Amino acid sequence: FRSNSLSELIFFVLMLDVVNLLLKLEERKMKRIKAACIVQTLHFQLKEDVGESYAKTLVQQDVKAYKEKLTKAGTKHKIISEETQEDGSVILEIKKQYNTSPIGDYLK
Repeated sequence: FRSNSLSELIFFVLMLDVVNLLLKLEERKMKRIKAACIVQTLHFQLKEDVGESYAKTLVQQDVKAYKEKLTKAGTKHKIISEETQEDGSVILEIKKQYNTSPIGDYLK
């Protein structure tokens, strides 16, 4: 490239920057999330500062509230397993929609 003036050189550099930006934007357009979900294992533990019986009741209420929150928010989900432990805590394994991404066949 031969430049007769500094302004032509600056213009050429700016045009290269614009082309690079357009290419980067095009790359972003080429990938889309077709389906997404996450699998979580949640451990609802007993509170230590209350009596054992009441702590077990609170855990059950927490699990119920969590499930209701998912439903109320419209989050698609599937409970894989729910196990009450010997101490009264609950382990919940759940597969759920990631943000608002489509879920595809993940929850079948």
